[in-house]
Amino acid sequence: MQKVKSNFVNPAGLAVLAVLALLSAYLGIDLLFALLAGAFLLCLVSWLWTAASLKKLTIGTGRQEICGFPGDDLKVSVKLNNDKMIPVVWLRAELDAGEKACVASADGDAAAFSWVMPHQSLEWEETLRAVKRGVRAFDSVEASSGDGFGLSERSSRLPLQPPLRAVVFPRLMDVNVSPILNRLSELELSKKGMYTDPGLIQNVRGYSGSESLKDVNWRLLAKSGEIYVNVREKMDARRMCLVPDLESCSVKETISGPSGTTEIFRLKQDELEHMISLAASLITELSSRGVICSLALPGYSVREEESREVLVREAKTVRPGSEEDQASVLLTALAEIDYEGGPTELPLERISAEYHMLGQMFCLTDQKCRRTAALDLAQPMPVRFVLPEDDGSGRVIEETELIR
Repeated sequence: MQKVKSNFVNPAGLAVLAVLALLSAYLGIDLLFALLAGAFLLCLVSWLWTAASLKKLTIGTGRQEICGFPGDDLKVSVKLNNDKMIPVVWLRAELDAGEKACVASADGDAAAFSWVMPHQSLEWEETLRAVKRGVRAFDSVEASSGDGFGLSERSSRLPLQPPLRAVVFPRLMDVNVSPILNRLSELELSKKGMYTDPGLIQNVRGYSGSESLKDVNWRLLAKSGEIYVNVREKMDARRMCLVPDLESCSVKETISGPSGTTEIFRLKQDELEHMISLAASLITELSSRGVICSLALPGYSVREEESREVLVREAKTVRPGSEEDQASVLLTALAEIDYEGGPTELPLERISAEYHMLGQMFCLTDQKCRRTAALDLAQPMPVRFVLPEDDGSGRVIEETELIR
């Protein structure tokens, strides 16, 4: 968008100057003609220069993602190329973080330059302050330029190539992972660090006489008269999966209106952020202890701020490709959660298919009743819950045990 500082730096103003100049020439007023012709040429050059000032400018960062925790300064180097044959007299450019975003500009002022010559490259450093958990995508840079006479300027958004994504991880807290490590160590370990899950039957085979009677498949014995034993799934005891119960941070309320009663969902934002921070802290600490972590994230609906269209975040499991990057991958998945309240669903099919790779499951929830509601997974999956208080089942790790 072109911002005009002179009323004549536009097609209409130029037409008026041209008519006045021709009129003065016709009347033989040479001095006036010279002044009007000079003003016309000046405004024409200003208009054309401003119109071309932001064309054929390419901006990139060389990076696709910057990450940090709340309070960190995220630095990124921005490079600009002037690919046209005329210079840019002056230029202002900045990454626009927007309002209420997870990051904010730490510098305050936009980067300013003068006389970017043809085919010249320049580079500067942008500093973004990580404010709160979330993800912010930058696909363009807000840029302004104009002529050297101060008559007009132009503002436009220049595409950022490649787009940059700022990821602010959840805030970490001091946690005590001993209760979870103790639960993992209680498993029946073999010499190779594997344990046998009593609920997952992989196959059956004939009885050789050395197996325990508890492994006998009594149903096949009653049906066929032959003794078979169950071959149970072997699992890595160092694997664990966290399931954030997002819906437990949502409260259903009924409001009355002219057209009757309506049910709405109110999000308990503080409880949600606490749950996500607890999950991030447990993952960070357990990863440093050699535990292979993963996530099972519920699916939910979310409304876009601008279009207000209802989108659906699909339920998924997140398993890092290697132990080295598992913490950053899982923290990024937690940073991307944009739950606003309402019903959720778990990726039960994915959990069933990948259970041998997920390991023991620990659900982070805010309500006792959630244990037997939507998060009561199909047995024999052993789900352990983190609750404010123990419900007496013996399968609950109290939240007070996890937070120092």
